[in-house]
Amino acid sequence: MRQWRTLGAVAPADLVGIRAELHHAVQLLASFCQTLLDPRPDDSHRSMVWSGPDGGFSTSPMDREPTLRVMVAPTDLEVTLHGETGVLGSRSLVGLTPDEAYAWLEGELAGALGRDGLRLGRPEYEIPPRGTAKGKPFGGTPAAALVELEAWFENAAGVLDGIVAQDASATPVKCWPHHFDIATVLVLDPEIGPAEGRSVGVGFSPGDEATPQPYWYVRPYPDPGTYDLPILPGGYGNTEGWFGAVLPGSAVVAAGSAAEQASLTEAFVRDAISAARVVLRG
Repeated sequence: MRQWRTLGAVAPADLVGIRAELHHAVQLLASFCQTLLDPRPDDSHRSMVWSGPDGGFSTSPMDREPTLRVMVAPTDLEVTLHGETGVLGSRSLVGLTPDEAYAWLEGELAGALGRDGLRLGRPEYEIPPRGTAKGKPFGGTPAAALVELEAWFENAAGVLDGIVAQDASATPVKCWPHHFDIATVLVLDPEIGPAEGRSVGVGFSPGDEATPQPYWYVRPYPDPGTYDLPILPGGYGNTEGWFGAVLPGSAVVAAGSAAEQASLTEAFVRDAISAARVVLRG
């Protein structure tokens, strides 16, 4: 696992607005994927990966030449267009409205692809608004909060990559632009597949309407309806809307040092996966 970055410089409860800002920023990536990548039945073509060396979210490259991809870096809300030779264009989102951000990226892509008038399709799903002002410019987010949110995703990607490296049943780690979670799925019935067979979803969310602060989750599928979880390190069983185990960010931060935070997270994930496997065998 990559070196754990100490969390808690900004309290988990204070990341709600920052999370919404970044959630809207990465919709540019979903739009790029939706428009220029070949569609896949599981919608994974619209997913992103976390690129630790680049410090941000990245699309997959285009399925054909030129193999362009787009990134968003949380720390400065910078969007970059990458080609085979490196960065082809970059622009900070700060001060731009979402429509202006789309116009800039469409212009960069049109130039790189030689396609005048290129327009990016926008995802059909709805995501939580950024405050109350529709179409307001990006920016105004404290730099420390963006760095903190980046650290949460970097730590999460490290833990999840470790699971994939050790468990052959785990799917590649993806970040999904709809719910903005980063996750892997342990496929327990590979002959059937995760859509129809049993599986265990393991992931991290920067927060949502039900749980505003960042949290880890482990979720058995299909939902068992109800079950008793063992006492999990720092976590609890969720029964509101879905069944599974949750480790709130506040518990991770309260663990103390970087080593203690990493140890608590790893213990929770390990024990929750074991509990979910037991439930699905029942």
